[in-house]
Amino acid sequence: MKRTKTKKLTLAHVVPLPEVGEEFTFVSGSVSNRQEGLFLFIKNDLINEIHGRYERKGGPSFPKRKMANAKTMLVVILSDENRQDILIDDVDFTFPEFDLFPDGRILLAAGWCANDDLNGLIFNSETREKTKFHAGDGIETICIDDASRIFISYFDEGIFGDGPGMGGITCFNDEGGIIWQFNSTDRKDAYISDCYAMNVTGFDAYIYYYTDFELAKIGPKFETAIWKTDISGCHCFAISDDALLFSSQYGEPENSFHLMKRLPRGLSNKTPVEVKLDIGTFDKQGQTIGRGASIHHINKQGWFRGSIDTLLE
Repeated sequence: MKRTKTKKLTLAHVVPLPEVGEEFTFVSGSVSNRQEGLFLFIKNDLINEIHGRYERKGGPSFPKRKMANAKTMLVVILSDENRQDILIDDVDFTFPEFDLFPDGRILLAAGWCANDDLNGLIFNSETREKTKFHAGDGIETICIDDASRIFISYFDEGIFGDGPGMGGITCFNDEGGIIWQFNSTDRKDAYISDCYAMNVTGFDAYIYYYTDFELAKIGPKFETAIWKTDISGCHCFAISDDALLFSSQYGEPENSFHLMKRLPRGLSNKTPVEVKLDIGTFDKQGQTIGRGASIHHINKQGWFRGSIDTLLE
């Protein structure tokens, strides 16, 4: 049997991490629906409270639901040659996820919460208004579409708990009200036990989920289409009109990706892709994000980006 030739994708360095005051520590990066680079920093967090954990005697450690003291967050938004810095005071969230609304508002959500904690925060930098809502426990990813709808995906801890996480994927309006959930009592064709990856582009949301590792598209009116895949354990993917690029599977090197073409009745067999950076090394110490047709990698050297369209040329 003829072995499929490995393709190569180089992610180009876009910019270094934004320079900020020495009192700020980098927390994480993200990418908006408009492909803006988003960078989250925390002020005066000398003991890394934002990623705080507690241990039970003789047992595993668990994430803390809140910081002991609220702190100031800084969100830096980079687009082309423009930079915007937004300060958000009095935030006690741990393990935060974040994204940007089309109108410039910021969404922050704590990855873990207790009971009915208001762990979602919508912040308007012009009016300084804060809108809080219950976003659910066990958050994996948050993404906002072009209609300002919030899509939140969840780990199994949130799905098999209670609250919004039970939906697997839950869609909120731009004030934090639930308007749709994937896991519902009338759905018979699929069920999310753990959402491994999500990519929201334009008005569509694409998800890749356990237990069958299927790919689903959620359209503007929440119509869904589902495809089988022969790939398991991936944590992100990029998608265009013609193809998908999945990250590494269970047990594979971090830079081993898989290209699949979109066919009229499903997906093609996978083609291996080796991903590298044009500066430094692609490894698990950085964040890898799929948004639209681009794969992004954010590490200490900065923000890197590459389009799957180059693999089809």
